[in-house]
Amino acid sequence: MFAMNSQIRFTYQVGESSAASLTHIEVDGQLFIPQGSRSTAAPDSMPFGQAPTGVELQKGVLPDSQPPVIPRHGKAPRTDVAVLVREGYLTNGQSVHLRDYKGNRVPNCSATISGRGLNFNGEHFSLSALAQRLLAETFEFKSGFVQGPARWFTDSEQSILDFWNQYLERLQTPLVK
Repeated sequence: MFAMNSQIRFTYQVGESSAASLTHIEVDGQLFIPQGSRSTAAPDSMPFGQAPTGVELQKGVLPDSQPPVIPRHGKAPRTDVAVLVREGYLTNGQSVHLRDYKGNRVPNCSATISGRGLNFNGEHFSLSALAQRLLAETFEFKSGFVQGPARWFTDSEQSILDFWNQYLERLQTPLVK
């Protein structure tokens, strides 16, 4: 049905009983929606790379970006640049600059908003990956974790994380700190 190198993502919604219901499957950018009875299973109980069985799928339309799913426990939703562009907080092609952990602007470290991330010297990066790379190159900063959204700022001196928190607040969800 699909090529061996297809990128497949299963999306579940967790109910009150902690059982997960399959909401949709994305294969190479195409959306498939389960029909009839929903498949219920714990996503972690399935072998890696195996689809739930007994699910009939109907081809659907994949939206540009899903609204964030707020987990009841655990981490807050990841910053989604495409949502911030769609909602008017940012624009594709908008310039952003990197700030270090002291809040100082890092010289020659600017990028542009592009799709779900940043464009830097013709390459596409996530916010965190590019921040980590540039901080490592500039300051020999060696960390496996960089909170990219908190490091990238617009010309109005607001971080991308500030915009994300404004968006989440508008949805009346917990803020990312």
